[in-house]
Amino acid sequence: MPATLATITPAELVALTAAERPELGPALAEPNDVLLRVADKAIRHERERRAAAEPEAALAPAPAPAGLDIEAMPGISAGRKETLRQARALGASDKVLAGIASEPRMARKAEISLPGRYGNASRATGWARLGKANTPGVSWGEKEKDSLGHLVFTVDKPGKWEVMSSDGFNREERVKWQVTAYTVGDQVWLGAAKL
Repeated sequence: MPATLATITPAELVALTAAERPELGPALAEPNDVLLRVADKAIRHERERRAAAEPEAALAPAPAPAGLDIEAMPGISAGRKETLRQARALGASDKVLAGIASEPRMARKAEISLPGRYGNASRATGWARLGKANTPGVSWGEKEKDSLGHLVFTVDKPGKWEVMSSDGFNREERVKWQVTAYTVGDQVWLGAAKL
């Protein structure tokens, strides 16, 4: 059965490209880590683009199949498969593994970084908030720079978070994220998905 956007893996995308573009020849003959990362990013970008254009037909990664053969799971990156293997080794249930497999963002710790659209702007600013401002029980994410120097907001609680990002001039965006906690052995890992 031919791969679709919902099931294609980075290695399959590289192989298809090599078959369709023979002039690229040896450059695609043996996929290396760089090619696979580029292919994975291209797949995720196209899924996000299509999901934004057709929200009801969002192409999230395929849920974990019964029996949880991690290596055979379609649409799951190598990094996510490693996360699933670690979760299985720590005794995570099939339900937890399926949840981890379906999360667009995942952290193997009790905090996760949520990006803002304008995080790479020189005067970027923003905030992440759980709850309504100026109400009891509101939680705020910690503003940080990631390894690439982009502004991110680190949060440590599950729930519906709102992230506001501004370029420091007149552009701003607000995005809601659902942060979910997964119990993996004696640890808590957080996953996040845009709402």
